[in-house]
Amino acid sequence: MTFTLRRSLPLLFALAATAAHGQWTVTRLLTGHYFSVATCGSGNIVGGWVARIGTSENYPVLWNISNAQPSLTYLPGPPSGYSQGILGTTGTRHVGDSGMWSGTPTLFSDFNGRLYAISTNYQAGDRNQNAALWAGDEASYLNLRPSGYASSVNATDNVHQVGWAKGPDSSDKPQACMWSSTPGSFTSLHPAGATSSAAYALSGNEQAGYADFGSGRRPVLWGGSALGFIDLTPVGQTIGGVNGLNADTQVGFVGSEGHYPDLSFDPNTRAYLWRGTPSSAVDLHSFLPPGVFLYSSATAIFSSGGTTFVTGFAYNTTNGSLEPLLWRSPALPSSLTGIIGLNDVVWNPGYPRSITVQVKQGAVTLATRTINVGTTAALSMNVPGAGSAVVTIDGPTQLIRRRNVFLDGNPIDLGSVVLNNGDCDGSGEVDAVDIDFVIAEFGQTFSLGDVDLSGEVDAVDIDIVIACFGNLDE
Repeated sequence: MTFTLRRSLPLLFALAATAAHGQWTVTRLLTGHYFSVATCGSGNIVGGWVARIGTSENYPVLWNISNAQPSLTYLPGPPSGYSQGILGTTGTRHVGDSGMWSGTPTLFSDFNGRLYAISTNYQAGDRNQNAALWAGDEASYLNLRPSGYASSVNATDNVHQVGWAKGPDSSDKPQACMWSSTPGSFTSLHPAGATSSAAYALSGNEQAGYADFGSGRRPVLWGGSALGFIDLTPVGQTIGGVNGLNADTQVGFVGSEGHYPDLSFDPNTRAYLWRGTPSSAVDLHSFLPPGVFLYSSATAIFSSGGTTFVTGFAYNTTNGSLEPLLWRSPALPSSLTGIIGLNDVVWNPGYPRSITVQVKQGAVTLATRTINVGTTAALSMNVPGAGSAVVTIDGPTQLIRRRNVFLDGNPIDLGSVVLNNGDCDGSGEVDAVDIDFVIAEFGQTFSLGDVDLSGEVDAVDIDIVIACFGNLDE
């Protein structure tokens, strides 16, 4: 079933109020007599829902955040006429309620289920308490439910899905789990000793959500199994949960005690951000205007154009409304330092290697620096942008080293990074081709086959390549 767009216009009364506080800028996406939540984001689009206080109207909405003044668009509602809003977006396609919005004008396609998450390949949620996966339309429905369990998917990428599953008894509590796009790939993430748990986010090899060990929900981070999870609860706090995950950064909420089943709406909680450890916790609520908001929660995190965004909401005590919020990371450059070393070379001041250091976010190159290295050399460079990035260090005969970093305007020290030698052809592996290359250049001076930088291709260079045989790029 398909519905055409009901209305799409910027709301004149929805002027976004923006305030800068230290490292984060907060945009109040909608102010006034409303209940509204920003739930997700991708590219220049933030999704969520809007309800007018005192009415039964509840609408799925999108904000375009490409301009300083975000514009709000109402989308057509589901067949029931009551919307739980946009819960996942890729920027051009959006899921929530029982289906997916896409196209121009925006159309709603009914998937006959409840959809909570989307990636470029999949849409995910549940149908009649069966964890469900779709690939673009209702006909592609795949039941992921483990035998005998009620279940649901809360997040998906193009490979994995995470959520919860529980037994058939009404008193059974949810347990965090993961799939790899097939019913038979079900994996439990439920920690030993926990009374309940659920996963709400994933990125790469990490999954995040909550686990309750009897004294309240705790924000936790998994690495693909129930073993070795990390409790992210900061010192002095007792409850919380992770709602969003992007590379090495998690967002959600923490608090000192809980009263509501959904702790994201608990008056004792505050929006938080982590980078993989309890000590890395950042109180995002502290960047809100003082004396206005009672509680808050962060719902998702994404990066676009070198800036990291966090979506969420906060309760405004001055008018009794729930306001959708957007935190933006600073765009200050980060200083990147370290010591770059080369294995299996001799000191020759007149014959260094040119080593290239590159910092990228996906396919976007943020900064490049070339330094000459004898045996070791200091690296110092400024990197613009914000959010997770990858540092790649490479040389003419060296295997690539990579380091994951987070850009937030603070100094980053890579420490000592030593490059392994012997990859003369730059294939990413030291193999027979490299040995043949050095042999072919035997006796030449100052050539690429001179891997030890002695000034001449000799038996030592052949021995180095043989000793490094089989080594790979990181």
